[in-house]
Amino acid sequence: MKLYTLFTDSHSELLQRYFLPSLFKVLPILEVVVKKVPQLCETATYGENGWFETMLRKAEYHIQSCEETMGGYFIYMDCDIQFFRPFLHEMLVEINAGDYDLACQDDVFPFGNRPTYCAGLFICKSSDRTLRFFKSLYNSMLANQRHKDRYTDQIALNENLDQIKHSLLSHRFYTIAHSKPKLWNQDYNIQIPNDLLVHHANWTHGIENKISLLNFVKERQNV
Repeated sequence: MKLYTLFTDSHSELLQRYFLPSLFKVLPILEVVVKKVPQLCETATYGENGWFETMLRKAEYHIQSCEETMGGYFIYMDCDIQFFRPFLHEMLVEINAGDYDLACQDDVFPFGNRPTYCAGLFICKSSDRTLRFFKSLYNSMLANQRHKDRYTDQIALNENLDQIKHSLLSHRFYTIAHSKPKLWNQDYNIQIPNDLLVHHANWTHGIENKISLLNFVKERQNV
């Protein structure tokens, strides 16, 4: 199975220091596809100039990934992720529990009457239906370029979910918001589960905060 990720120069340290070493340690059998995209957002900060254009590249990447794996599965994960235990079996169990097309990390924040589905960590069954879904996601982004200061690939994903059968992954696919749903700013009093499969260092802004969050969670794992 293929796992896709992408990065810019600003996120290279996250990829090389956390993502790849921890992934190869727990699951060396996966085929990892790494794509480098231009540093369009100079600050590498969510929502700032160039961020939308980078996320548009990411949406294109999902279309490509789905086409390349048609009839099988693919996993997409942002590069601000670290791995503690083998996770592929659990992902497959969870997506197949209800014959789902897509299973995403629970990103907690309400989106209408349900939690937000995370666009940075998911497993997908590649089919004509999911390919149409990713094309709709991309087209939604194109249609909202005038709102690029606040419109994201994650909003587009959540707006188009009714096209497919979808589910949230369990909280062993972890974000800090599962423990405390607010932006993390080096709050070291939060209780972290010690049996995580995967940790996504979102719900914080800036590379420095991501690195400190990755270290904080890593230190609390029984591995």
